Amino acid sequence: MSQSAAKKAHKTVCIACSVFQLELEALRASGKISLPVHYLNSMMHMQPELLNEKLSHEISAIKANGDDVLLLYGECHNYMDTVEKIDRVHRVHGCNCVEIMIGSERFNELLHDGAFFLIYEWAIRWRTIFENELDLKGQTAKDFMREMHKYLLYIDTGLHQVPEQMLNEASDFLGLPWHTLKIDTSELEKNILQSLQACGGTHGQ
Repeated sequence: MSQSAAKKAHKTVCIACSVFQLELEALRASGKISLPVHYLNSMMHMQPELLNEKLSHEISAIKANGDDVLLLYGECHNYMDTVEKIDRVHRVHGCNCVEIMIGSERFNELLHDGAFFLIYEWAIRWRTIFENELDLKGQTAKDFMREMHKYLLYIDTGLHQVPEQMLNEASDFLGLPWHTLKIDTSELEKNILQSLQACGGTHGQ
């Protein structure tokens, strides 16, 4: 490749939900992933139109620089199918952040078993999410959760201190016991690298 062609070679830039930030930064620090990353606040899931607007803005800015986009997002809003169809935009496989972090087979088994998944950012914000965003309180919250779930399952990557007090409070509020699933970042790494390979993108700082 000539020097001029090398200068024009595009790279892939990741736009990621902040739920992945500590894990993704650990992968970047270890050299296993070298993607530049733009993070968006996970609470924007509660405002899908705003999330779509922010994603569109970030995508446009990255593409204007001549680069491809890798979305580290699940199927977080009704516009995601449209976003994925944009030229040079690719999304890591997974219906949500938990599936991306633990793999499809394990995710489906635990979901079938009645798990309601909590990762760190959701665990520490559970009250805001259930009471303020979903307007679920008192016995209504317990009844709603017990219809579909048997227990809360906290996904522990070992990079955050397990928020036991918050989990105990959520357990009491929702009427479900909580358990911990310890994982590492290998599944997240694998899913990102597979997506990069599938889209043919290069990556780097």
